[in-house]
Amino acid sequence: MPFWVASLADRVLVVLIPGLRLVPDLYRWRVKLRIYRWYGALIAIEREAISGPDTSQRDVLLERIDAIESAVNRMKMPLAFADQFYVLREHIGFVRERLAHAPVAANDATEVHEDIEQGSA
Repeated sequence: MPFWVASLADRVLVVLIPGLRLVPDLYRWRVKLRIYRWYGALIAIEREAISGPDTSQRDVLLERIDAIESAVNRMKMPLAFADQFYVLREHIGFVRERLAHAPVAANDATEVHEDIEQGSA
């Protein structure tokens, strides 16, 4: 084997072997990134729910949660990350329940109260 081929092979191995040690870490990072990106959307919905949305806003937020849940359920996830995947699904359910039981905005509560009074009169 010519010297230049052996030298090139040596350089490639010197660079390649340490680089291969990064592959599992990069894979782990990519999978976690797929999970964590949905948390940003959940936090945004939860912040909007804290402001006391009216009924129509609540319905829109619930539709957004349904869309997130649908996308998450379509994700292919390695078994090694199943625990984080199921925790994400639990958090989606938690935000949905919190939104369903969030206080109604003052103007919407007044409308509901007026509807009840008109119905009983």
